[in-house]
Amino acid sequence: MTTEGGTTSEVTMEGGTTLEGQRRLAQLILAACGIAALAIFVTVLIASMHKTPGIGGLLSGIFVGLFAALFVGGSGAWIAMSLVAVKPAPKVDDQTADELMSELRTVLAELESARLEVVRQVNTRAMTRVPVGAALGFGLWCLEQMGGRPGRDGIGGVVWNAVCLVVVGAMAGYYSAVRDSGAVYARLYLDRVLPLLAGQFGDLSFRSPAQLDLRALNSERLFDDYDSAVSNNEFFGTHRGLPVSIATLLLTLGSGKQRRVSFEGLLVEVTLPRSLKGSTEVIASTGAFEQLRHWLKTSNRQHVALEDPRFAQVYDVWSTDQIAARALLTPALMERLIALRGSAANIDGRPLVVARDNRLTLVIPRSGRDHFRAPGVREAAASRASVIALHVHIAGVLAVADAVIDLDSAARAVAAVDVLAGMPLHA
Repeated sequence: MTTEGGTTSEVTMEGGTTLEGQRRLAQLILAACGIAALAIFVTVLIASMHKTPGIGGLLSGIFVGLFAALFVGGSGAWIAMSLVAVKPAPKVDDQTADELMSELRTVLAELESARLEVVRQVNTRAMTRVPVGAALGFGLWCLEQMGGRPGRDGIGGVVWNAVCLVVVGAMAGYYSAVRDSGAVYARLYLDRVLPLLAGQFGDLSFRSPAQLDLRALNSERLFDDYDSAVSNNEFFGTHRGLPVSIATLLLTLGSGKQRRVSFEGLLVEVTLPRSLKGSTEVIASTGAFEQLRHWLKTSNRQHVALEDPRFAQVYDVWSTDQIAARALLTPALMERLIALRGSAANIDGRPLVVARDNRLTLVIPRSGRDHFRAPGVREAAASRASVIALHVHIAGVLAVADAVIDLDSAARAVAAVDVLAGMPLHA
């Protein structure tokens, strides 16, 4: 039986082991950059004196060599400091954090064993690939010098090219060593941890890849043209009594250098207890979904005039049923949509609302931010900060789902209008 104190001690030991490993890596980087800086200084000094014999070449070599050496040494110091710097964790009360770590203790221990094996593999490969990459970069620089091309930027440009090629070669070697194993470990971590974290919020599950059917949304011309759809993460289940699905979505068109992103963001769908009448789209007047705006203007949908000037300035509403659209767009809904933007909601652009049948869908643009990110292979699996960060991001996504569920009251109002319209009148 493991006591609470034992659990805390175990987490502390794992955190201490990780910190010690980061310190050793920082020391190794500092030493490597120090040796590289010295080698660059000597190389530059010799090259300068060979090019310009005498005191002028000596002074020039010392000046440029010191500059290049300080640049390399400073870069190494910055990298080392970033490794050992303590990063502030997202705010969660201590009791909740302790409960999370206790629930995940067994899984995190298994992941730590997998991580240590990945680190061993990465270190083994890096010991050969990093020097080989640096040597290849230096070799390219030597070939460039042997080519006899005049150095238009002088000795400074020659040294800069040497530093860049060596550093880029070393970084490429390290990236090749960590890339595949790091990606496999990150996927394993998320697949094991996210389902357990999702369960902390109620009757929710997690799966990867997501199981999405975009045909209904494509029939609405919701997205720009795309030929590839990727959805790695999906939370699904029941939230506040309604079936809900929250999935990441990346749509791209083309390949290679011609590849472009058609859409990147979240797709939130809530199944309502009653069907909505008609089809209604609430779309921002600017920003993403340009193709959709053009299609709405030429479709059989009608533009819905709004009485709230603030909302009308930001959003356009199109619907096949004017009455249903007005019943849906309550003052509370409009206030919610106006406020639903910014860092607090993790939203980069105005969301799109689609109301159709018994589904309310919120399409939320994002840009270049992956909030469901596993800790790196150099960080302990039992990192308290990483677990709390994932917990906070799930809570943020559910807050967006709450915005959709809040529309259920409007959906009930629409249903009530339909019921009243179908009731016989009595004298």
